[in-house]
Amino acid sequence: MRKILSVLVVIVAIVFVLHQYAVSEPFFEPPPDMGDQWDGGPECMKGPGCALQLGLTADQANSLRELRQAFMQDTASLRDSLRTKRMELDRLFRDATTKDAAIAAKGKELSALREEMAQKVMEYRLKARKILTPEQLEKIPAGCHLGFGMGPGPGRHPARCQKGLPPPPPPAPM
Repeated sequence: MRKILSVLVVIVAIVFVLHQYAVSEPFFEPPPDMGDQWDGGPECMKGPGCALQLGLTADQANSLRELRQAFMQDTASLRDSLRTKRMELDRLFRDATTKDAAIAAKGKELSALREEMAQKVMEYRLKARKILTPEQLEKIPAGCHLGFGMGPGPGRHPARCQKGLPPPPPPAPM
């Protein structure tokens, strides 16, 4: 009898937790200051806010979207490699038995991948730039990197390009 009661309590608890999860708020929500401009990503070249701010035509918006999709597909394996190397480096740092030379070597591998990614990003930005008119290029807010450099993370502000806010001031010299 006790065993049945224990199993029943566990089942009720699981059902309760699953129900709470099912009716809870979505995991990914727009930042509070982005309102209707949120379209699932932090890139400043996405969403209706950018199209309205820059005066993009439908063809330009489609071209930028296709360029972004092609970039994401072309760099998928590179992004996976970057993620893997970062995790490997983190693991090496936490292992007290790892030699400094092994950590430095892994750091160099990660740096090489970051350099390769920076090159791909620059190529993307140059292609995206060619889609826009000179007038539209002038309207791009300071700190907006045509879809890069404004992702979520410490000190980054995904809404900055959407709202046309200036970039944060540089840190004071020491």
